[in-house]
Amino acid sequence: METGKLINILIKQGLISKSDKGKIGIVPYESAIHRRSDKTSLRFKVTLGSKPRFSVKYLPKSWDFRLEDIVNTYRYYSDLKSIRVPNLEAHFNFGGGYIVVEEFLQDATPLDKLVVQRSVSGIHAADLLRRIFSELHTKGSRSGAKFLKAEKAKALDQIKSFLQEGIWCDIILRYVGEIIDKHASALRVIHSSGDIIDRNILQANGAWYLVDFEYSHQTIFGFKEAYRNILYSEWARNLTLHDLYPPLGDFPSDVAAMIALGWENRFQTDLLDDEHARLTRRHLRYLFWNVIDPAILPQLDRRASEAEGLAAAKEAELESIRRQLESTTQQHV
Repeated sequence: METGKLINILIKQGLISKSDKGKIGIVPYESAIHRRSDKTSLRFKVTLGSKPRFSVKYLPKSWDFRLEDIVNTYRYYSDLKSIRVPNLEAHFNFGGGYIVVEEFLQDATPLDKLVVQRSVSGIHAADLLRRIFSELHTKGSRSGAKFLKAEKAKALDQIKSFLQEGIWCDIILRYVGEIIDKHASALRVIHSSGDIIDRNILQANGAWYLVDFEYSHQTIFGFKEAYRNILYSEWARNLTLHDLYPPLGDFPSDVAAMIALGWENRFQTDLLDDEHARLTRRHLRYLFWNVIDPAILPQLDRRASEAEGLAAAKEAELESIRRQLESTTQQHV
């Protein structure tokens, strides 16, 4: 997007007066994420005079997350006590995509950098995330049958991407599905910004702020947001899901990790360019097979044995029928 065009859009939307047009500065941000060309969002810092005024994001027409969900999540999070969000100044359709304009946070430092600098401890960082996830869960609502069914189907489909067709695939998917059904009453529908991770939690104006809402959606698997910190944050690498996500409760952490990894695999596959998506899938597949709790292996082995026994019985039955057919054929001859 040309900077001149963006300036005209901001004036047309009434965010900056026409008389200040000559004072407007546009600074584009370079993304370190290797996205597909059709999933590349654009970010800009807008200054008025020498003072930063807005943070602007352009999301292309092919974006997978709805503007309605993004706006609703902003509003939902604005009432949280554990974290603040920048003011949402404007949002509108443009060129088939979306433009989101929010307050620019001056002198903001991300949590991951503060931990590296040892200005904030890993213990403090984990406590902050626990409070955010706990509050989101408390504010969440019980899922309706239709949404639960859709979320379960989506999770199983995402996990299936790690598996090859066959008996083990069927057994693992059946097991995960049964766990979801068993704990359905404890799961809550939450509004997720889709990227609740240390690099998106900023310290500014003496408070903590959460930024980046372009992946906003609703989900019953809030723990997948906590798991992303374990995946990508060095200080959280040795923490468990229970450490970061107290609402996990009795939900088996290995199954939660499998669901989280399935989501992450699909998310990154849809977002990254081919080469980086391939490398990421290989890494996530390795992690998937390493999070399967040894405690469930006997259950899987037992189910596999039962399935193999059933298959053997069916084979014996078919062999008996074949012999009868051969005998009948010989008698007719």
